[in-house]
Amino acid sequence: NFMNIKLNAPQKRAVTHKVGSIIVIAGAGSGKTRVITARIAHLIIKEHVNPLSIVALTFTNKAATEMKARLTSFLGVNSLMPFVGTFHSYCLLLLRRNSQLLPFKNFTIMDDSDQKSLIKKILKKNFLEKQFTPSVVSHYISMSKNKMEKSSEVFENPLLKEIFLTYESEKTAAHCLDFDDLLIVTLKLFQTNETFKKNFQSR
Repeated sequence: NFMNIKLNAPQKRAVTHKVGSIIVIAGAGSGKTRVITARIAHLIIKEHVNPLSIVALTFTNKAATEMKARLTSFLGVNSLMPFVGTFHSYCLLLLRRNSQLLPFKNFTIMDDSDQKSLIKKILKKNFLEKQFTPSVVSHYISMSKNKMEKSSEVFENPLLKEIFLTYESEKTAAHCLDFDDLLIVTLKLFQTNETFKKNFQSR
C-alpha cells in the first residue's frame, strides 16, 4: 500500500493535498520522488482521478524510469498508467499526436550527432571550419532558441547568425526538428492555437 511507505508530516500533506497547486521544495535524497509517486497513486486510488488526465514530467530518463517502477508497484502491473517521462518525450508525444498542426506532418528528430553533422557541413561549405567548431555553434544555436530571442540579439558575431539561419533553413527543408524544437514548437502551439490549448486543458 502506497500510504504505508515512510512519509513524514509535510510529505503526507503533499501526498493528500486536495485542491489547487502545491509546490514541494526539497534537497537531493530527501524523498521527492517518493512523495510525487505516492501523490499520483493517491489521486488515482483514493480520489478516483483518471490516470490519463495525470502527467508527470521529469528532467531525466533515469528519474522517469524510477517513477514508473514505483507507480507500477503501487498500482499494479495491469493498471492504467499516467504519462511519466521527460519534458522532451512528452512534447514529442503531443507533436506526433497533433502533427497536422505543424508545417510538415511527418518529421524526423535530429539528435546531437545529427545536429553537429549538419553544422559541420555548413561550416565546411562556407570555409569556416577554422573559425568555429560544431560544438561551439550548436551551443550558441541552443542558447538562442531557448532564450526565445531573435538570433541577432544573441549572436554578437554576424557569421554565427548566418550559420544559425542556414542551419534552421536546411533543418526545415529536411522536415527535421532538433531537441530544442520539441519544447519550442509545443510551446508555440499552446500560445497560438486556442483549440489545441483547450483540448489539452480539458484533460
